[in-house]
Amino acid sequence: ADGSAAAAVGAAWAAAPLAEPDRRTPREEPGPRAETSRAPERATAEQALPVVIRWEECLTDTQERYYHELPTGRTQWELPVEGWIELLADDGERYYWDATTNITSWTSP
Repeated sequence: ADGSAAAAVGAAWAAAPLAEPDRRTPREEPGPRAETSRAPERATAEQALPVVIRWEECLTDTQERYYHELPTGRTQWELPVEGWIELLADDGERYYWDATTNITSWTSP
């Protein structure tokens, strides 16, 4: 990548609305409260499907961030805007972000 591409990636990364998950308390959406007076609801087709990590964040030899689409092998400099993405924290640990819902988690969804 040339210098202008690296600068654009750096600027895009700095402007990205991502925040690492809080290490003290994982940020996960609360589940429904159990009620003893009702029978459990059936799982919808969407709930039954496994979550698939679509993208992973990678680093070049010069520590530039880029994104690899796992199902297709495609790479891009721009931060993906949909699906679950495996990202790298500043300390190198991996965490997960759903670009659609803006949820982050230290554990794979």
